[in-house]
Amino acid sequence: MAKVISIISAGHSGSTLCDILLGTIPGVFSTGECAYFPWQLFRNGNICEKRQDICSCGKKFSECETWKRVVEIISGKVGYNLFTEPFSFEMNMLRSPVYGKSQSIAKKIMRTLLLLEMQSLSSPGFAHLFYARRISQQLENNWLFFDTIDKAVAASHIVDSSKDILRMKLLHRKRPEDVIVVVLLRNILGVAASAYKRGNDPYAEAEKWVKVHHQFLQILRNTEDIKLVTIRYEELAKKPEKIRNDLASFLGLPLPRSPLQINTREHHLIAGNPMRYKGNIKISYDDSWRRVLSQDVCKKIEKLKDLYDPVTVGLEKLSNRKRTCC
Repeated sequence: MAKVISIISAGHSGSTLCDILLGTIPGVFSTGECAYFPWQLFRNGNICEKRQDICSCGKKFSECETWKRVVEIISGKVGYNLFTEPFSFEMNMLRSPVYGKSQSIAKKIMRTLLLLEMQSLSSPGFAHLFYARRISQQLENNWLFFDTIDKAVAASHIVDSSKDILRMKLLHRKRPEDVIVVVLLRNILGVAASAYKRGNDPYAEAEKWVKVHHQFLQILRNTEDIKLVTIRYEELAKKPEKIRNDLASFLGLPLPRSPLQINTREHHLIAGNPMRYKGNIKISYDDSWRRVLSQDVCKKIEKLKDLYDPVTVGLEKLSNRKRTCC
């Protein structure tokens, strides 16, 4: 049975890079944001002008031997062809199956209630029991997806960089022994600079970072028997081989014998950052926030440190207490 490595982070924090880095460890398979698997099967290289609707190996999903094999096995188990009925195979845990599209009001309410409950309870409460029937099939689908990859490509650990804390928590409730969490932390100024480059308000994005990570901390604190490690994006970018070896040791997997080389075409990521199509990648530290953000913006964001630092320290302390794995 597969073990899932769930990457938890805010958006634009390096989760796709972390996913691929993990995928270079023997026995680990990268999927990217696999929650969008049905949507990508639906698009199948035919809809997106930017060509982000294909596998990171460069082929359409219907032509990628890996995903063809996975779809064939799953289709045989569920009784319909995933390539012709992809949205019948729901995976996205009360979010829209289409990236960037808002979920329905009913799903928003469900997610809000479940997340509030998860921040205060370690065991399922009323909201979970009330919506259990609605999400049970999606949970079954997700675990069928992961277990099928385990058999199809002989990988014991499957990486999911969907970054959804609710998704991770529900998967953990179903099979707590098979979920491992990697919390990826990034310098808040780097997060703000990334927002600025995308045309968004850097301070608003920094405030959102604090809020999201506070939620992570509360939910992870209230999750018993969780296998958890934190890594910093800056350390990953500066010392990728060390971080890879540390993660392999944490997972109880063999250390990679060869020097780190990343070619995204050797992996099969479903969705995520467009860098998954770059081919050969040399990992380097990006400190462009020093040039991108004005001094006034930096000073304004640094006033959030009283909120930011306790959350970061809290997550790292929690990781140290729950680091035992595999």
